[in-house]
Amino acid sequence: MVTKKLMLLVSVILFCFTTASWAQTAPLPTDNPIKVAAPHLPLMVRHSGTGKVFYGDAYNYKAENATVMKQWMTDYSAEVSTYKAAIDKYLKETDVTLLADDKKGVYYDLKNQWAMISQL
Repeated sequence: MVTKKLMLLVSVILFCFTTASWAQTAPLPTDNPIKVAAPHLPLMVRHSGTGKVFYGDAYNYKAENATVMKQWMTDYSAEVSTYKAAIDKYLKETDVTLLADDKKGVYYDLKNQWAMISQL
């Protein structure tokens, strides 16, 4: 009986850690041009299997990100124009095929974030 409960507890904990690491992107490095241009830009939260989906390239995201992005655009309107210039340059000048695997996730998160913001 104790073994079953312990196994269930371990399974739940592992599931939570796995979902948490998959559900949200890591913060951008401080020297990333997007972070410099828009330091208050919210992270994109990846879809975890529940709720509405925003479909992106390579990953899917929670549709609720749009609400967070709208709030950022209102609260930090001065960052929006510098963000637009920085993301445009970043996407044009970055060849995703040349990026290391860990950097590809960041690239797609930023690309999909731009797609979401463009639709607002």
